[in-house]
Amino acid sequence: MQLRFAPIIHRAAEALWIILEELPMRAQPSAITQVTRRGFMAASTTLLAQAAQRNRPQRPNVILILCDDLGYADIGCNGSSIPTPNIDRLAQEGSRFTSCNTANPVCSPSRAGLLTGRYPTRVQVPRVFFPRDTTGLALDEVTLPQVLKTQGYKTKCVGKWHLGHTAEYLPTARGFDEYFGIPYSNDMKPAVLMRDTKVIAQEADQTQLVPQYTKESQAFIEAN
Repeated sequence: MQLRFAPIIHRAAEALWIILEELPMRAQPSAITQVTRRGFMAASTTLLAQAAQRNRPQRPNVILILCDDLGYADIGCNGSSIPTPNIDRLAQEGSRFTSCNTANPVCSPSRAGLLTGRYPTRVQVPRVFFPRDTTGLALDEVTLPQVLKTQGYKTKCVGKWHLGHTAEYLPTARGFDEYFGIPYSNDMKPAVLMRDTKVIAQEADQTQLVPQYTKESQAFIEAN
């Protein structure tokens, strides 16, 4: 950033020096009269560069929630009688998009379309994956988290993955720094619980998944 704006900053400092030089001596602060042109330019350029750095727009945080089997009218902001205050707050404080198309109506293909922006059949995900499968999302595809990482983001996937459960297809190989969850649908057996690439429970306690997922998500958000 500083290299890109350096010529502009330098010209601004030079213009300010010219203005000060043209002021009557009695109107100049005594400290100014004791500063050389070279010293003034160096100090001003540094201060202006620091100000530009402070005013640089911050990258937005990205929290993407994908829910299986969630109906349009299942959340409060869309008219549901089911209380969803936290989701409703996100809708109130952010932007709402009330119409969209998905690349596929089922688990694995819909995720493939979301993460790559391509039709699922073109990225080797034409159907739902099962624990017996040994393939996943095509390894030569570029994913959304991989793109985000090129911009300095930290990334984590929490919950259901369902784009391949062998090492080369897991989230940590597809652009996510961390992973915590079940690598396919929770009604498939065995419903193993994983952290990154390691199985930490051969059968997840599904009565505890919601609080576990919430804790993992909150900890990552607060740390980053």
